[in-house]
Amino acid sequence: MDGHHVCAEYHYGEIKKAIMIIGLDQFERDLKNIAEKMIEGKMLQAAILKAVQPLVNVASALAPKGSSGKLSRSMTTQFLSSTSTTEIVARVGPGYPEGSHGILLEYGTVHMTARPFLASAYEATHEEILAVFESELNNGL
Repeated sequence: MDGHHVCAEYHYGEIKKAIMIIGLDQFERDLKNIAEKMIEGKMLQAAILKAVQPLVNVASALAPKGSSGKLSRSMTTQFLSSTSTTEIVARVGPGYPEGSHGILLEYGTVHMTARPFLASAYEATHEEILAVFESELNNGL
């Protein structure tokens, strides 16, 4: 028997019930292993990459094409550095230098009306992103 266990008894009239949870030490070890697997094993990064792929695809399809089509082809996902050990930051959008003008198109300028494509792509895919992310995490566990 594992070292830690929890017992609870309760009475309801003539009925007496007892609940015993055994194996809390193993449960704690399992949780620690899951956390290590998620962070060190790059499981979170893989789940994020798969989850945001629909966003990348839709943003690429919605991006103004222009004569070269470089903006559309430059859509990418990048992981940004973070000083936190509990945070992973990913950026989805145009890559540099091919898509460096993407921000000008997304927000517009004093001389040009905005032609948003990233915000529209996010609105179209945000529920799918969350569903895929959840599924990937569950599959990885």
